[in-house]
This record gives sequence, C-alpha cells and structure tokens, in this order.
Amino acid sequence: MTVEEKIKYYVDVYDNLLDFPVYLGIIKPSIKIPDGRDFECCCPLHDENTPSFKYKEKLKKWRCFGKCNTGGQVTKFHYLYLKKQLGDISVIDSLRNLQMMFPHLPPIVLTTTKIHDENKIVRDIQEMINPSGIKAEDINVLDYKSDSEFFLRMFLFNVEEYKAQ
Repeated sequence: MTVEEKIKYYVDVYDNLLDFPVYLGIIKPSIKIPDGRDFECCCPLHDENTPSFKYKEKLKKWRCFGKCNTGGQVTKFHYLYLKKQLGDISVIDSLRNLQMMFPHLPPIVLTTTKIHDENKIVRDIQEMINPSGIKAEDINVLDYKSDSEFFLRMFLFNVEEYKAQ
C-alpha cells in the first residue's frame, strides 16, 4: 500500500468511526447540539454573528456557507481547526492528533520510504490529484469530492514544502 493510499485509508476509517457532534462537543462545548443531531450554528472556524455552519447527520457532513465556504467530515474539520489554532500543521500530524483524542481509532502507521522513492511518490500524487497544476494558494477555494482528496492534496503540498527546505 502506498503512502497516499494509507492516508486515504485512515481518513476514511476515522470519518466512519467518529461522530462529528461528539467531536465538536469536545472541542467547542459552548455549541449546543440538539437531539435531532442536524444543527446550524456560527462556524467554529471563523468569527461571525450569523450562523453559517450546518451539519447533516444523515450525510455525516458539515458545511460552512460563510467565510470558509467549505465542508467535509471530521478529519477535514479537525485539520482546519488545528491549522487555525497552530498556524501550520501537517496532514499526518492532524490525523495523529485526532487519534490521540480518540484512542479507539487505529494508530497511524506509515512505513518509511527510501529517499529515491520520494520523487516518485510526489509525481504519483501529482498525477492522481493535481493534473491541472493547482497552486497551494488555491487550496481553500476548491470544493473537494471527499475529505480523502482534500488530505491527499494537502499531503502533496506538505511534501513539496519539505523538499524546498
């Protein structure tokens, strides 16, 4: 299994195992979640006075129709939340942090790759998810088909930033 396949696997598993309202209740206890579990509130990712954040239990998805203009599941929200709090965090660190919060999640195990394989990993990811040459500054305005696609794109940008150092 390649690194990108492992990231997709963990994102999918974590999204299926985690309950977003429970997660949100832990990080933002001030948000009142109704019994029906579908809810609307002010977005926890930015300051606002009018609720623009909606969660649909049946879909297990959230969406901010305000400043964020994005949506997804638990893993993507957690990454964006940590990025807001810490400024810079990798996809892997975000997933590991989520696993530490919820120990019932399987721990992330990525096998190390040989240095000469690193360029191939980057090329494979670029070909798979970035055939049109999307730039890092465009990442927040895109609407992703899934959290897995979002995380793969963020992983690619983290690898490129690491290689530039």
